[in-house]
Amino acid sequence: MRWLYRIALVFGAFVVALFAAVLIVHNYYQTYLANILIARFKARSGLQLIPERSSFRFSTHLVIRLDRPRVLDRNQQILELNRIELACSYHALLFEGGLPLYSIVLDRPALRLFGRKSGLSVAAIPPLNAQAAKLLQENVQRFSGVTRRVIVNNASIVDSEGHLLFDNIFVDAYRKRKIGSTWRAKFDAIWRGAPLTGVKVAGDLRLGNETSDLTQELGHGTVWFWNVPLQQIQVASLHPAGELQGNLFLTIRGDGSASADSAITIRQLQFSGGRLKAPTAPQNVALHLAAQFSEQRLALSRVTLTGGGHPLMQAEGYVQEPYSPNPTVRVKVGDVQIDTPQFKKFAAQIRDAPSWLTSAANQLKAGRLKIDRVW
Repeated sequence: MRWLYRIALVFGAFVVALFAAVLIVHNYYQTYLANILIARFKARSGLQLIPERSSFRFSTHLVIRLDRPRVLDRNQQILELNRIELACSYHALLFEGGLPLYSIVLDRPALRLFGRKSGLSVAAIPPLNAQAAKLLQENVQRFSGVTRRVIVNNASIVDSEGHLLFDNIFVDAYRKRKIGSTWRAKFDAIWRGAPLTGVKVAGDLRLGNETSDLTQELGHGTVWFWNVPLQQIQVASLHPAGELQGNLFLTIRGDGSASADSAITIRQLQFSGGRLKAPTAPQNVALHLAAQFSEQRLALSRVTLTGGGHPLMQAEGYVQEPYSPNPTVRVKVGDVQIDTPQFKKFAAQIRDAPSWLTSAANQLKAGRLKIDRVW
């Protein structure tokens, strides 16, 4: 029976050696494949990935998982994550060096914005011109060479001092074809900065049209916002309350110009505090406007304010040379309509109202007060 014991011993040693060899090969190729994709990713995007640990699995795509990676841009860390998953098609791995990736999944990324708070002003925002539009188009095309899809789960953004700006950020951005197709990005997030903490935003954007015609659009999309806490705003010592929601449709063209249409509604709007004896009666209010923006001019048109289904005001205006130290601002307000009974009721609610206001309210009997134009 000794020969059976020896055969079993030899076979067991062979199995152990084979298992160890498999582990060595697995770990070697796991590190080798991860290093290949990380190097290719850095060469194409300029970003360096430094994970604590890497692993991979085979499915319909080769999926490389990077745990607790740091993302560096020119040796400066810009992002911390719980995990990154890089999905690569076998065809791209064999014939195209692994890129573009099929998808990138970012789990709980935390982005820190660098820069002083004093720099967060309109004047510090780079002007949206033809050069900026071209740079945007080039960056979108370059990113298209890195991946075909990006999924972001539960991201957050903080400022340079660590104060939370956005959280609960979820993004799904993708393009259907490898080359020449536009990106479509759907996202939602919660604003945690000040003011208006707690505003929820969502969007559906299309970006990256390849065109040499500067008049053609580079992208367009719609952004929705709701859950706006009006109680955090103070207007001339008055405290508003109500449910505000709205949307913004934006178009960007190759020459850097942009246009937008927005619709905002406030349900059950009322004011309290200040010199009011009691809160005003709740009213539904709607605001519609259109805007055109270029490096030389910001124009507002078709600004219409309605209350309770009745027109209240129309306006238009512009800011000439908005990036100059002394921009020119002009606003025209017209077709102001005030319901007489509501005006008299509002004037009666003001504590210690000026005599001219009380006198004007007493002289009005019925109908609507209309002001044609105010410059």
